[in-house]
Amino acid sequence: MSGSGEHRDEDKLHVVPTVDLPARALPDRGEGALASASSDVLPDQSRRRWYVFRCLARQEGLAEANLAFQTFVCFLPKVLVTKRHARRFVTTREWLFPRYGFIALDLGKDRWHSVNGTFGVERLVMGKQGPQPVPNGIVESLQTYVDERGLIDFDQGLKPGAVVRVKRGPFAGTLGVLQSLDGKGRAELLLDLMNGQVRAKTAREWIEAVA
Repeated sequence: MSGSGEHRDEDKLHVVPTVDLPARALPDRGEGALASASSDVLPDQSRRRWYVFRCLARQEGLAEANLAFQTFVCFLPKVLVTKRHARRFVTTREWLFPRYGFIALDLGKDRWHSVNGTFGVERLVMGKQGPQPVPNGIVESLQTYVDERGLIDFDQGLKPGAVVRVKRGPFAGTLGVLQSLDGKGRAELLLDLMNGQVRAKTAREWIEAVA
């Protein structure tokens, strides 16, 4: 390590008094990313898969309600977002994937063509042979982050003062205490290193709460 305050560039470690681990790039939220990264086979219906549909602008709620009225199972995750407005901070509920949602379909049984004619829906995301199924796992994973308010909370268990473990990078396996989380997905930690404590910053997804 070099001396206090010295650093090499943005993507490398910032050393004592603050160590800055490189953050992983945020995922693309376009329809290609959703179609390739989100799906689940519902446990009680083995042929039912998750697909992605696109909503009309600012019509996510209308699309969700009208699809539910037709008894389709949908998942449009929401998150809390805090923004500065008129010299004060305002927290609102926003769609995690604006203009996109997930819908469970059995293409052999469901009248999936009616999805495109639903008020609020622009269209299903299509592949070469029909609606594009999305790979297994991510929808199910997203659903595990839904809290009692029905919102996605990626910071479950990660509150200031919580004991955490670094999962990746040069300090993988190191325990520390979470100091803060910022709005850019960065976490400030106090790590136990070399018989002392070092203050560090890392990406939120590089740490986990220790039970």
